[in-house]
Amino acid sequence: MLDIMKGQLRQLMRTRIIHLTFGVFAASFLLITFLECTVNTDDPIRASDFLCGSYAQAAGLILVSLCIVAGLANGADFSDKTLYHELLSGRRRSAVFFGRLIPGAFVSVLGTMLLLALPIAFLAWLNGWGNAIPVSAAVQRLLLMFFPLLRLYCAQVLFTFAVKNQIAGSSLSMLPVFGLFTLGCTDAAAMSGMQILKTLSGTPCLLSPLNCGYLAKFESWATYGIDLRQHYTYYPELPASAIALTVTVSLVMCAVYLLVAYHYFHTDDLN
Repeated sequence: MLDIMKGQLRQLMRTRIIHLTFGVFAASFLLITFLECTVNTDDPIRASDFLCGSYAQAAGLILVSLCIVAGLANGADFSDKTLYHELLSGRRRSAVFFGRLIPGAFVSVLGTMLLLALPIAFLAWLNGWGNAIPVSAAVQRLLLMFFPLLRLYCAQVLFTFAVKNQIAGSSLSMLPVFGLFTLGCTDAAAMSGMQILKTLSGTPCLLSPLNCGYLAKFESWATYGIDLRQHYTYYPELPASAIALTVTVSLVMCAVYLLVAYHYFHTDDLN
């Protein structure tokens, strides 16, 4: 399996479409950040102010890049028949499955985390960090993002192996992922009249995009100063229960997705 993993990692690092995907999303996110922080603003917006404000809505686009790259990492070999040739040459199905799964997770999840951190680092370099929240709170939430992102990746693996097509596997999840992330980082679900959306907003750890949106959102309250301008105070701390649920539910669901995906792959005739 190690030689399959090395080959897959080498191939992913050299695949131009993956470079293009990450490059386009990184440039788009940086452009949104730059425009948000320079247009119609009297004072320079610091990195922590942007992170607590408009960052969450823009970050949903980055989750779409994970769906695309995960589909490419696990589904491309269905198209060029490389996977079939490996099985015919006597490779075990477990080696073929996990030999693609692990390098794909490395590139997809870590690449997505870097994209999420990129605009914050750029803005901190440009305008400074600010004092809306401490740096440690931002780092904590970014590191916690690893778990729901890994869960989303495992779900994407299941979709891709089920349909045996990289494009169809990615397309199945892109729109729901972006929509659920938006619900998780705004109050739209709680304010809607649909009971199911209210239930989901109250338990964001159940679905990975909602979980990511919850981690990207900072609770706040507003006051008016003597300058008659609105001033926000943010709560950077996460409840211990939310941290525990994020980690536990993500790991359990990762195991479930992978067990189902491997069982399907192990018993499928691959026609």
